[in-house]
Amino acid sequence: MGRRILMGFAALGCVFVIQPQGSRAEDAQVTMQKVMPDALAALERMGEHLKTLNQFTLSAATTSEDVLDYGEKVMIGGDITYHVKSPDRLSLDIATDKRERHYFYNGKTVTVYAPALKFYSSFAAPDTTTKMIKEAEDTYDVEVPLADLFFLGTKGSKADASNIISAFYVSDSTIDGAVCAHYAYRTATAHFQVWIPKEGEPLPCKIVRNLADDPARPQYTAVLTWKTNETFAEEVFNFTPPADAEMIKMGRGKLAASKR
Repeated sequence: MGRRILMGFAALGCVFVIQPQGSRAEDAQVTMQKVMPDALAALERMGEHLKTLNQFTLSAATTSEDVLDYGEKVMIGGDITYHVKSPDRLSLDIATDKRERHYFYNGKTVTVYAPALKFYSSFAAPDTTTKMIKEAEDTYDVEVPLADLFFLGTKGSKADASNIISAFYVSDSTIDGAVCAHYAYRTATAHFQVWIPKEGEPLPCKIVRNLADDPARPQYTAVLTWKTNETFAEEVFNFTPPADAEMIKMGRGKLAASKR
């Protein structure tokens, strides 16, 4: 779960950290890190509002940088769509330039389907969406995009307050016609940015992150569209295999069909 987009909150207040002197590189650049109360409060408002959503659709147009073996980056485009019914129903469609996946969670079982390969696999899941995401990632190495949106404000998670070491307001931006406040955050392992509308529901309209512990700093961007007054039939969260689909065993680790 270390590659999640949103990595959490920090305690309120303003913290300034000066790097100790050491090498010439450290002497040449003194880094100041700050946590601004308004930036933390914006994330808290967003997280609290997300927890009030009962049924919603989240669509995202994504771009991600794929780092090749010799260091060059290539940009991969994609689209993802969530259908969520709290606390224990979720379906997820992922279609990128490289692969397509469909996920179904009905409160008891998770099924992953790879349509290009005609393979699907299932595993028994815990009884809430947050527990299911943790089980999928930790046990089966199934990465769930935008997963931290389900964990904001949860103590002991990656979205806990203690992970933030820098947080500040950048500027206002217009995204899909909405004026959004742009904030930047940093943890020990990731840098991320969030755009939150200044009017209406405080639901993120854009997220960007990169990994601080990767020298190549690959970046992931998602522009988000929300529908918060949804009603879903139960079949949305249950998988019915096509006649030509083959079931394979879900091992502990990457899905056998993950090569495409």
